[in-house]
Amino acid sequence: MHYYNEVVNYPLNVPITKTSLAWPVAYQDKGSTLNYQRTFRVRTQVELREALAQARPSDTINVLAGTYQGPLDIPQGIYLVGESPTTTILDGNDQEYVVKLGEGALLKGFRIKNAQVGVLIKNLNKAKVSNNIIELTGLVDGSAGIRLDNAQMGVGIINNTIINNHFGIRIAGGRPMIRNNIVAFNN
Repeated sequence: MHYYNEVVNYPLNVPITKTSLAWPVAYQDKGSTLNYQRTFRVRTQVELREALAQARPSDTINVLAGTYQGPLDIPQGIYLVGESPTTTILDGNDQEYVVKLGEGALLKGFRIKNAQVGVLIKNLNKAKVSNNIIELTGLVDGSAGIRLDNAQMGVGIINNTIINNHFGIRIAGGRPMIRNNIVAFNN
């Protein structure tokens, strides 16, 4: 994890105070507006919650190996990336869901387990869930590894392993793109 406590000046003398967990890794000048893409590296539950609270659209939160407790709401346009789906675990603690995505969010590289729904996507036009292992979500009627409610074509479910759930992928309206997933041993 990077900690910076000083004020760092970037092009155009825009001060960035590093009391947060983020470090600007790129910028683009669009007229008079300077937009930073920041990358957060987190390794504890507290750091993950802080990063989610501080993140802005197009920021990336890299989550190091470990077990993190849900439920987590991923804000609009945030990229949540786990170190590895075998070592970076999101545990729902038997809650309604483990992860709920916002518009344009990305969820990649996690083992997701122990909730009624592993990943919840509601009324979105764009989001992506890729390279995850989603298992052991609730075995009651209506539970699912991934639940898509009115997810449109810009929503992609790609290269996931979805196993040992009541429903692997449950779709209620919309037309999401579902490609190259392993969906097995679900009721």
